[in-house]
Amino acid sequence: MLPNRPAPNRLESNNPSLHQTQGDSPGTWAALRVGVTSCILVRMDEPVVDAAEAVAELTEAFMVYEAALVAGDVATMGESFWDDQRLVRYGIANQQNGAVALAAWRARQPGVGADRTLSETQVTTFGTAFGIVTTVFRYPGRPMKGRQSQCWVRGADRWRVVSAHVSEIPDGDSLI
Repeated sequence: MLPNRPAPNRLESNNPSLHQTQGDSPGTWAALRVGVTSCILVRMDEPVVDAAEAVAELTEAFMVYEAALVAGDVATMGESFWDDQRLVRYGIANQQNGAVALAAWRARQPGVGADRTLSETQVTTFGTAFGIVTTVFRYPGRPMKGRQSQCWVRGADRWRVVSAHVSEIPDGDSLI
């Protein structure tokens, strides 16, 4: 969270999809990452962090995605991601930019298998329309542990992943 400071009058950017921030009242602001190189600045004067209903909805959306991932259900996995060219997914040894690239990659991939286990799963929501899910995953007999981070946005009909990052490190490494 950024320190309390006056609200910026403008958000300088050469990206036309970013809107200018209006107003000059002091408040608490948070920069929320959307993708690797983009973030949104959100006013958090009265933060509703981890509202029970939003956390429950996002947790359910994540578990639907996870079940589809294990089963190799490409259609449900596709519905779980933002259908937009600005979608970014960084995999362990691959990268997809845009929903079309992700759909093509997914169509070639098998399911991850029912022996995948999750731990340290954390669901955090900011308001009722933005959330982050992080988890650690493992497969029996593999010396690696995976780490998965997803930024989710709630649209009119459902929560969708707008940015994801998956990586692996040797199991036992704390990187501290």
